[in-house]
Amino acid sequence: RSALAAFELSMNHSKFATLGIKSVKLAHLAAQQAPKNPYVLSLNGNTYFYRPALFGGSKSKAIELYTESVRQFEAQKLTQNNWNYIATLLTLAQAYEKTRELAKAKAVCNKLLGIVPNFVYLRDTYYPALLKKIND
Repeated sequence: RSALAAFELSMNHSKFATLGIKSVKLAHLAAQQAPKNPYVLSLNGNTYFYRPALFGGSKSKAIELYTESVRQFEAQKLTQNNWNYIATLLTLAQAYEKTRELAKAKAVCNKLLGIVPNFVYLRDTYYPALLKKIND
């Protein structure tokens, strides 16, 4: 339900006050009920990553949650053909980039390319731009 509220918010930004709060509250409730669920950890990470700092967003908290989500996906063997696992890794790389931890972002991208070498957006757009940022 948290993800649906966030999706609805992406379609109608004027409902930020109601849908944003609803999405965050539902994500935190899910985390209380299923603290080791990698999908919930990733969703909770999204609430920190995409929320402005003024409203409680935190890229570093998102990194913690994404890292634990990845760990849980791997520990629970939920990695094969799992788009949520792949998306969490990509968002982890983006969070590292946003916090200027470019070497860590690159390492996550290399891991991802080892898993899904034909991930077109990563291979052709995101990773080359990250490498350019590192080399500049």
